Amino acid sequence: MALHWNVKNCDQSACWDKDENMTPTCESMIWATMILGIPEITEATIKEFMYRMEFDRRLMNTFPTSDDKPVSMELVRPFIGLKTNASKHTRAKWLKSLSLSFESRFTRENA
Repeated sequence: MALHWNVKNCDQSACWDKDENMTPTCESMIWATMILGIPEITEATIKEFMYRMEFDRRLMNTFPTSDDKPVSMELVRPFIGLKTNASKHTRAKWLKSLSLSFESRFTRENA
């Protein structure tokens, strides 16, 4: 299934550069919805989104940062309003999936 997204309700300056190309951060946030099991960023979901993003960053390094600083409200807040067709997962289901991914990666790297 293709990942469909909508950023019309986000801070547009965070989504598009001066040449009207999507910013790398916006593209990462779109893909993150699928990886994190949270299909939209709202006031109600932003803290869980940040938690999962930071948890995943520390465990799997999926969202590396050049300065190795934790995910911040300042980074995510401009993307409130982002919506995708990603599947929604409870924290428990997401943690189980992440654990299995980590186990698989660890096994491959240490075979």
